[in-house]
Amino acid sequence: MTQPPAGPPPSDPGSEFPPYPTPTGPGYPPVGPPPVGGYPPIPPSGPAGAVPYPPYPQTDPVGYPPPAGYPPPAAPYGYPAPGAYPPIEAARGTNGFSIAALVFGILPICAGILGVIFGFVGLNQIKRTGQNGRGLAIAGIVLGFVWIAVWVVVIAVGVSNQPKRDESGHVTQSGDMDVTKLRVGDCVADMGDKDYYTTTKAIPCSRPHKAEVYALLPLSGTSVPSQSELDDKGNKGCSSALETYSPNAFEDDGVEITYLYPTKRSWAQGDRSIACVAVFTTDRTQSIKGN
Repeated sequence: MTQPPAGPPPSDPGSEFPPYPTPTGPGYPPVGPPPVGGYPPIPPSGPAGAVPYPPYPQTDPVGYPPPAGYPPPAAPYGYPAPGAYPPIEAARGTNGFSIAALVFGILPICAGILGVIFGFVGLNQIKRTGQNGRGLAIAGIVLGFVWIAVWVVVIAVGVSNQPKRDESGHVTQSGDMDVTKLRVGDCVADMGDKDYYTTTKAIPCSRPHKAEVYALLPLSGTSVPSQSELDDKGNKGCSSALETYSPNAFEDDGVEITYLYPTKRSWAQGDRSIACVAVFTTDRTQSIKGN
């Protein structure tokens, strides 16, 4: 019987070539069984003794700064924490003071002063809040100043139309006068047939006129007297006062007697007398006093 040769059997019994020896040396894995826990890492390719390549950087590693010239990476997607939602901007409406400024600019309340005040307040609020209404505020301011200018002109004209008196109190220049400011000796252009007077035109007695104030009868009390009391004092007091002021006018058929008495409104303003007035059927050019 033939004995088998000593040594390990060939790796491939059917091959006629001997097995290829396992290479050893630097850069090659050690010969032997793998260590416990897994296979050893695959060595880098290349010639023996070559420096291995550094590991490829991962995408956005923790602590790795972004390349120069590039913006930082975007934050990861996710839901914000409770209470971290940004506030929602409220809808911008029209400023209320601007609307009020336009209204008071159109309606001459307080001579347009309110339109100017509300307009400037509205502009200041719009600068802070960004609301609408800037044009309305400017329009209210402009209209307010227009009304102020109109009222200034009206007052100036009214002052120029007031009658003027000399040092003795006689009217020297014609003008519209409040009936509560009539004095004894004032001549009036024409009383007419009105039942209610607030103003009348006072003129110098040397100019043609049809009425003259000749007496002021004082009234007492805390409130305006009744109509019967006013009529009784006006008829009796004015009749006797004309006889004293002008005896000839008292006997003249061309002279009639009337009187102006206070109303509740004029009484509250300090009117406390009955104005006795002589009314002429034809124009006079001088005072009837003493005649």
